[in-house]
Amino acid sequence: MILYALFMIAAMLASTMALMRIYLPKLKSINEAVSSTVAILAADAASEACLYEARKQPASPLTRPILTNGATFKIASLSAAPVDITNDCKPLSGSSFQFRATATFRGVTRALEVTQ
Repeated sequence: MILYALFMIAAMLASTMALMRIYLPKLKSINEAVSSTVAILAADAASEACLYEARKQPASPLTRPILTNGATFKIASLSAAPVDITNDCKPLSGSSFQFRATATFRGVTRALEVTQ
C-alpha cells in the first residue's frame, strides 16, 4: 500500500515537472509582451511631448511625462551630431527635424523615430 502511494506521488511529481517545463517559457513570453507594450507606450508619450514642444515652441520647456509605472525614456536628436534632448526639445525648431524616443520597462527597450 505504501509502495503504491509512493509511485502515485512520484507520477504526479513527474507530470507536474513536465507541465512546468512546457508552460513556464510561455508565461515568461507573455510577461515580456506586456513589458514591450508598456515600453512602446512610454516611448510614444515621450515622442508626443517632444513633438508638441518642438512645434509650439513654448516660452519655457514643458515638464516631461511622469511615468508612474517605472518606465524610463530618453529623447535624442538624430542630427549629424546626436544630442540628448530629453529635457528640452526646443532645439528641434524648424521646418524639418528628426529625433528618437527610447523607452525601457523591466529590461525591454522600444524606440520610435519621428521625422518631420
